[in-house]
Amino acid sequence: MLNVPAFFFCEGEDLNDEVVDGQQRLSTIYKFYNNDLTMNANDKVSYIAPQSILYSGKKFKELDKKLQKIFLNYPLTIIYLPKDLKLETKLEIFRRINEGGTPLSG
Repeated sequence: MLNVPAFFFCEGEDLNDEVVDGQQRLSTIYKFYNNDLTMNANDKVSYIAPQSILYSGKKFKELDKKLQKIFLNYPLTIIYLPKDLKLETKLEIFRRINEGGTPLSG
């Protein structure tokens, strides 16, 4: 199973959650689930190439029910940050996550 990086959320001022990190992944998942995006065999990902060729150009609704179930039950990690974080702290967390290799604690 491929690991999807964690999604980081923080409660916003209007009680809606803010996405601190993972917005692009969430948008992609949402678009695929709503059939606004198709699977693409042109992605140069060697470990899924055979499967991606089979499902190239397919939307979520066109996948086998078994694959739809796997997609819907795929585990995702969601981390909630304290709601009183300052914007500067949220930006620093985002920077460190996306920089790679820099521990959040240090």
